[in-house]
Amino acid sequence: MINGKANIKGVVIWQYDENWSKHRMILHTKRQSSIELGFDDRRNMYYCVDAGNEHIKAFNRDSEYISYIGSVAVNPPKKPAIKSGIPIINVASKPNKPFGFFADDDPTARTLNTFVRTPELAIIEDPESYAPMYKRPDTTIKFFESLVPEEMMRDFLLRFTRRKLMTFGYSPVVLYFLGIPGSGKDTYVQILEKIMGNIARPTTREFLEMFNGWILDKYFVQLDEYGNQLTTMRDREEALGKLKAYTGKQVIQIRQMRTDGFNYSHNATFVMTANSNPFGIEDDDRRIALMGTPNKLVDQDWVTDVSETHAKIMSETCDFCYWLVTEVGELTGQEYVLPPESENKKKMIADNMYASKRLAYVLKYGMMDYLKNLAIDFNVPKIIAAINNGRIRANVLEELYDQMTDFKGEARSLNRAIRAIGIEIKETTSGGTKDYYYNLDYLDTGFTADE
Repeated sequence: MINGKANIKGVVIWQYDENWSKHRMILHTKRQSSIELGFDDRRNMYYCVDAGNEHIKAFNRDSEYISYIGSVAVNPPKKPAIKSGIPIINVASKPNKPFGFFADDDPTARTLNTFVRTPELAIIEDPESYAPMYKRPDTTIKFFESLVPEEMMRDFLLRFTRRKLMTFGYSPVVLYFLGIPGSGKDTYVQILEKIMGNIARPTTREFLEMFNGWILDKYFVQLDEYGNQLTTMRDREEALGKLKAYTGKQVIQIRQMRTDGFNYSHNATFVMTANSNPFGIEDDDRRIALMGTPNKLVDQDWVTDVSETHAKIMSETCDFCYWLVTEVGELTGQEYVLPPESENKKKMIADNMYASKRLAYVLKYGMMDYLKNLAIDFNVPKIIAAINNGRIRANVLEELYDQMTDFKGEARSLNRAIRAIGIEIKETTSGGTKDYYYNLDYLDTGFTADE
């Protein structure tokens, strides 16, 4: 059919129209500009494009679309004329192309590039043009040193950011920032947002819904404090499954209201930020680039006023992009999909868990030195004696749990968390009295079964 040879009873079904590019609907607006209309039949979305101002309005309901045109256009056509005359277009996000319409591989429709290149991205593409204006972004460099003090992970973060902003390519890596409030996690995301023009920030409700249009044409997605917001185990498991689906493969199914789903190749990198109660971290999941953020920005000796420092960082984005391209090393293709693992990963995760989950996590992974430090911090020496003796009794760990929660926690919450990770709580006797202990194979115990 594309070759113009398919026919029914000698009548050609379709023929190429050399003047297809002239089939356009352009309307003048009340703001003395022009808008061009188009309909993407794959996305089932209507578009108004103001090419002069690099602005797009998208609608998935024709009633809203017609109403908008009627409000902004001078002498707007009637609905039947719009519906019959609107050209089919292919909408895409192509950072290497100018904003607006262009002819692509599809001979039947023009492509609309919705990506608007920022001044920062222009510098990344052509750094030499900015060289005469460049000033070293010292405040931003200090910020990254404070944000991620672990040199290996900071180096990966900067090189990953560089490659992402230069290639916009897909990667399964999840950038996970975990640490105290005020460390600057959101500032990193704001830097990305200024460079890219926009990022996606789905709420937990939006993330769990079947409709996922929020990921369309996005290159970064922030999931903020999902560990605290996902309150039920069912929601946490469902969200983790969705995160794995989005990061595990590039081609996903896009679903939006009142439209059929369609396959879509995404290039979104997920950025997770959390102060505590980490979500989605599994020890055998190598996609997670876990970065601890233990420093408060306000406490850095080079910071006199946090607001002024933040403003300075945001004013240095152009210089930062030049520095990123010219001074930060390249990331290999292998490193782009497989991040390094922080030496302090387990400690970092434990530090940011609530007391019951923290103690369960420590027992699961045999972090006895960590547990001894907790015993010292909260003045429960029985814990150290129990570790040295090779058996941790439930009442001894509960004493530590009480100190960690200021006696506001419940022992059953602790033991529920311990059972949930597969550790058996066994019954024994002590001085003729029933007692319980945790069955930990890694402890060197000299106890007999009934002790």
